[in-house]
Amino acid sequence: MSLRSYTTPIFLLLLAFFEMGFFTFWRKKYDPHTLPFLFTGVQLCVGILPLIFFIKCHKPFNFSPKTYDFQTLNVTYKQWIPLSILTILGIYFSFKIVMDSIGSLPIKPQYSDVIPQVQVLCRRALAGEFPYKPITEFGYTMTANYLPTQWMPYLPSEIFKFDPRYISLGIFILSYIVFSLKIIKSALQIAFKIALLAFPVVFISTIHDHDKEILTMTVEQLIMSYYLILGVSLTSNSRIFQATGVILCLMSRFSLLFWLPLFVFILWTKDGFRPTLKFCAVIFLGCLLLYGFYLIIDPNIFFKAQVYYDYVAAGVWQEKDNSTLHNGLGFALFFSEKGGDTVASVASFKKLMLAVTPSVYLLLGAFWWRFKDKMDFSLFAVCGLKISLTIFYAFIHIPYSYLYVTPIALSWVVIFRFYQISQSFDLKNRAYSHQF
Repeated sequence: MSLRSYTTPIFLLLLAFFEMGFFTFWRKKYDPHTLPFLFTGVQLCVGILPLIFFIKCHKPFNFSPKTYDFQTLNVTYKQWIPLSILTILGIYFSFKIVMDSIGSLPIKPQYSDVIPQVQVLCRRALAGEFPYKPITEFGYTMTANYLPTQWMPYLPSEIFKFDPRYISLGIFILSYIVFSLKIIKSALQIAFKIALLAFPVVFISTIHDHDKEILTMTVEQLIMSYYLILGVSLTSNSRIFQATGVILCLMSRFSLLFWLPLFVFILWTKDGFRPTLKFCAVIFLGCLLLYGFYLIIDPNIFFKAQVYYDYVAAGVWQEKDNSTLHNGLGFALFFSEKGGDTVASVASFKKLMLAVTPSVYLLLGAFWWRFKDKMDFSLFAVCGLKISLTIFYAFIHIPYSYLYVTPIALSWVVIFRFYQISQSFDLKNRAYSHQF
């Protein structure tokens, strides 16, 4: 393999390490006015550099994940046993790390109302009540604003009375297995396979050491797992797998609403109108099954959630020495320091987010239209998702630190797919040169 084929993936791995470092062990070493630029910049580089690399190359052949020569494929099968053992060790250490975090903090509303809200929604659903009534169980009134796949997976924990955080852990392990199988079955060099298999475990370990509350007081491990599954699905040829990933993510956080039109557009340019329409119909039916019944009862629950979120944001911005705004992960701090009416400042920042985020998607759409003949569909889809979530969370009203684990996890899929594609270029070039 050429030096150039190695250099860029290694550089991307290094960027992913810096991304993880800025989020965990380096976060407190930088001023909160400086870190957002470093953190966001590194994340954008992970998403943008693979695209730049390929537009500078000659028109690629139609690549498929199964396009390998037999010799490379045989070598890959010989790696199954050691890499499977490494995956099992990754599962074991992830389990041990998260269990240690869970054991350190109990679930109490005075610590965080995230998991208690999930428990309230589950109890109401099991009792045959409307889950999205206002929540008053914690001594104050709050709007139930969690989408279905953010709380429905926890129903078994309410039925069988066990800690709901075990559900998050179990689904993360499932997503890690899906990701690992994709890597093991690929024809990548074994050193890159080991690095990619280790990244999720190292990331969980650094979170445990530097921001343990993410694993103990939130359900973000579940959301991260959904997006990891979606990312892996985008590297496959299965539209059903991809639709499943989209439904899981779309019904957990509304942030995917911004990326979905871009994906539908690039899918239309690749597959045509009818297959794209079928794909959209599957997603619509899936969302309808999960959310439609509740929307019939109260069609405004989604909009009420957004209004409540703006209300909470104003309250957070009014707090003095607020650690959420000063965590160095988002740009909301700059607007909160302008002074004046807090509600107006939140509204102004929201307008900026609603202007910047769609603009990014329009630019990505134009980029795809211009270079689609040189671009791998799945690589662009994953990179676009990485870029879009990076921008979305950079301009989110309340930059809770736990939100950022999701775009970080997508870096692993970007690196995997990029190296997979770049290696296929090298295989093709060798085959081409042997003809002369």
